[in-house]
Amino acid sequence: MSSLEGVGRMACLPGLATMMDTSLKAAGTARKIVVVDGCSMLCGKKIVEASGHRVDEQVVITELGVVKCMDLHLRLEDLEKVKAAIKAKVT
Repeated sequence: MSSLEGVGRMACLPGLATMMDTSLKAAGTARKIVVVDGCSMLCGKKIVEASGHRVDEQVVITELGVVKCMDLHLRLEDLEKVKAAIKAKVT
């Protein structure tokens, strides 16, 4: 787990998908679960729900106007948009 600028923690989504104890415990003790999905397929949300946990808030990156691409040519403005959206949901 790592901190999101002091307002939250990140957890391992594949850990939930594979039912790893540490990930299940982290999700079970979370005050609020905010899922960040890349697109409207909502894979992250489905993984969290399939592990038996609730999704309190969700950010869908493509709904922020960020174009889904399969490379790592990220624009700083897009990263800032996503970060702001996550912080708004966490706090």
